[in-house]
Amino acid sequence: MHRSYNNIEDISLVDADSRVYENMGKTCTGNMAVDTMVRIFKESVKWRDLIIALALKELKQRYKQRYLRAAWAAVNPLFTMVIFVFIFSRVAGFSSEGVPYPVFNFVALVPWSFFAGCLVLSCNSLISNYNLITRLRFPRITIPISSVMANLLDFAITIFILAVMFAMYHISIGISAIYLIPVFLIQLLFTFGMAFILSISNAYLRDIQSSLTVIIQAWMLISPVAYSLDMIGEKYRFFYLLNPMAGILDSYRKILIHNTAPDFYCISISFFVSLAVFVLGYWFFKKLERDLADII
Repeated sequence: MHRSYNNIEDISLVDADSRVYENMGKTCTGNMAVDTMVRIFKESVKWRDLIIALALKELKQRYKQRYLRAAWAAVNPLFTMVIFVFIFSRVAGFSSEGVPYPVFNFVALVPWSFFAGCLVLSCNSLISNYNLITRLRFPRITIPISSVMANLLDFAITIFILAVMFAMYHISIGISAIYLIPVFLIQLLFTFGMAFILSISNAYLRDIQSSLTVIIQAWMLISPVAYSLDMIGEKYRFFYLLNPMAGILDSYRKILIHNTAPDFYCISISFFVSLAVFVLGYWFFKKLERDLADII
């Protein structure tokens, strides 16, 4: 029977649903990737009220000054875009694939900002919810999941800005927009996998949080945010595409700017690497969460 948790504290230590959590450490049988996705899906559905409660709690904390936070969600990627326009378009003269560079850049900045925001939010998520972890029994993995969900509002704000930008430059979106669904799902796979790894790692190694900003900035420079994937030579492209965000960002540009389907080769590599990170991240999290209450 489904239960609604209006408050996070409504979860009981003896809740019968906790038996699901206790069984999560059992060895996976059959196809590991499918089995992992099914497990997380079932767990997310069963504990959806908790995930929503945690996400709303995070949003309330972030949007205490709602207009200031909403403005920051919009200004941050726009400010980054202005810097990139000056450095990579005006100074370096990078190609923008036949469209104005601000549009070319912002199409990639929108999904990148969502990804980076999820990493930052999820990294400290377990530590910031230590009071729940030490007092209540529930699937700990719902915490980084809720962090990703909480960042969807910022994502929606940047999408709105992108839509306004498309209108200003008279750029229309074609039927190829249907491909955004599988591309976004691939991005979610990778994002969840990284969120699992970062959140549990930061609980054990607190220095990760302090160095994450530098890591994200460096990661952005080796991803096709400010430049086109076409600038990467064929000799190095396969290794470059092992970064899943490379194929994902290129796919957004193919769909939104060129009204074409994603490059199958690029997005396939992104999918398989993202799937591997998702599965490994899940099992890494489940392996280390057993001692989480004592570590935190």
